[in-house]
Amino acid sequence: MSQSRWWVFGIIVLSISVLIGCGNEEASQRESSEPAKEEASDEELTFAKDAAGMLHEGPGKLAGDKYSEERLKEELEKFPDDLEAKEAYARLVKLLAEDYEPVLEKINAFDTNPFYVKQGPGDLEAPDAPQEKLRVVMLLDASGSMAGTVEDGRKMDVAKAAINRFAASLPPQAEVSLRVYGHEGSNQKKDKERSCRSTESVYPFSPYQEADFQKSLDQFQPTGWTPIARAMKAAQKDLEKGGKNTKNLIYVVSDGEETCGGDPVKVAKQMHESDVEAVVNIIGFDLQDQAQQELKKAAEAGGGEYHGADSEADLRQYLDEQNRKLRIAWMDWGIENREDIRHQYVNKHDELGKIAGTNGELYELINAEKKRMLKAHTLLAKMGKVTGDQRDELYSGIVDRGDELLEFQKDKFESLERLLKINRNAFINQIEDKVKQKGDEYQ
Repeated sequence: MSQSRWWVFGIIVLSISVLIGCGNEEASQRESSEPAKEEASDEELTFAKDAAGMLHEGPGKLAGDKYSEERLKEELEKFPDDLEAKEAYARLVKLLAEDYEPVLEKINAFDTNPFYVKQGPGDLEAPDAPQEKLRVVMLLDASGSMAGTVEDGRKMDVAKAAINRFAASLPPQAEVSLRVYGHEGSNQKKDKERSCRSTESVYPFSPYQEADFQKSLDQFQPTGWTPIARAMKAAQKDLEKGGKNTKNLIYVVSDGEETCGGDPVKVAKQMHESDVEAVVNIIGFDLQDQAQQELKKAAEAGGGEYHGADSEADLRQYLDEQNRKLRIAWMDWGIENREDIRHQYVNKHDELGKIAGTNGELYELINAEKKRMLKAHTLLAKMGKVTGDQRDELYSGIVDRGDELLEFQKDKFESLERLLKINRNAFINQIEDKVKQKGDEYQ
């Protein structure tokens, strides 16, 4: 707004000085002989000099739906004649200033950080969410049949090597547990009761440590019967100690069906539907058809999958595939969420535009006010209430007011738009960092 015009001085108050003591008698007589003029109140002649103040001057008497040209003419007829520009401007502000408070509340409440991402595969809800723990239980069959051989060697040795490889490939923050079953007694009937009670956590939950994990694998050999259901129940108790915000996976490696009277299907379903929400995956190692069918049903009931393996290569390939699937899932998650964040940005940008953008709510209010004030200026000129230089000065004051308010609208929109872009880019960068991190972890 031009600093050379009268409206930059803000508040103009008309007053009459009172002389105390001996005054000039001639001046006093001259004063008393002049006709009295209507004085505008301080309130009428008060107006703001910048947008911050202008936005709070309304609502005027004819703001919004109260306006009509007929009512405007009626109000302007009440204005004194021969108005100075500054007084006419102040009166028009009181009459026509719009109510900007509702739209200002919307602008101030606009959230430039509304972005969210969908849940990640396995262990995360959002890039900035608390890291969900990943706990993996390996349940290894140590029954006597695991002493049998396959093409690559003894089944127990093959299974141990594959499990060790899988545990080593887990993310650094993952906790792994190794539990065996059927490793006591023998596979003779006389030792069945003892063997069917046997299950032991030989590597309690902790991050993978190569030497310790290998030592745990070395301490047992194939021995007894096959208490799969009992081992799964024990694993559930282990998982319950992990608390909330934990992803629980179970991998059962067995070369035979349940032989101790338990019900793996029932237990797997109960584990999956319990508070631990364990996902039960079963690897059937060199299994016969009947055993395969039972363990497939158990995996399905446990929300997991069944995989048949007949060799070391099969077993290693399956376990390696679990990591590859997670890596690919994170890549897909990244693509999906990057696009979703961009879509959210477009929606929020449109919302901002409707409030504070060009042709938005604030913009329309400013232009409606300016249009009405210019109409009032034309009518005042026709009525002869503002003439000559005062008329031109009033016109300039109205135009400058509109420009000042539109500059505020533009600055506000651009600043919020800039923050919106910054937050959008920050989320996309976090997503890309997370995808890279997960790609490295599941390599």
